Amino acid sequence: MAKIRTLSSETVHSNPWFRVRHDRTELPDGSNGNYFVIEREPYCLIVAEHDNRFMLIEEDRYTSGTRVLDFPGGWIEPGEEPGKAALRELEEEAGYRAEALRLLTAPYASIGYSKARCYIYTVTGKLERVGQKLEASEEGLKVLWMTRQEIAERLARVPESSGDVLKCLAAYDMFR
Repeated sequence: MAKIRTLSSETVHSNPWFRVRHDRTELPDGSNGNYFVIEREPYCLIVAEHDNRFMLIEEDRYTSGTRVLDFPGGWIEPGEEPGKAALRELEEEAGYRAEALRLLTAPYASIGYSKARCYIYTVTGKLERVGQKLEASEEGLKVLWMTRQEIAERLARVPESSGDVLKCLAAYDMFR
């Protein structure tokens, strides 16, 4: 199978969270193409279930201008082990310390424009409530424990959620 060949590559935007790269390419048929690639750090998400309820967070998101439902998680710092990042994010964002986690899967987050991975973990040991350590941008973040039915009803009624909610539930069902 013929591959796409990179002719040139330049960073067209850079900030502390991501970079945008413009690649000029030659397609397999010989024509020219353009790709814009977002380079960013991977992130992690944590699925915790207890008594048939899942731990989710609800927070205001500037990007969508709405209050959304998601699983706890966040960016993996450069050089940080994904599992350690997941433990850190669970404690900071949700206010829980997990005894142990297990990696379920690590798919590409948005393969159409980025090769960053999303590491999805599940809690395998006890959870201890230790209190949140929220950043200013996370003010008003709430931790919710919801059944699958409650999640489905919420998404049908108020569709504002991260696509990661569905990704996490599918990963949990497939790999736990």
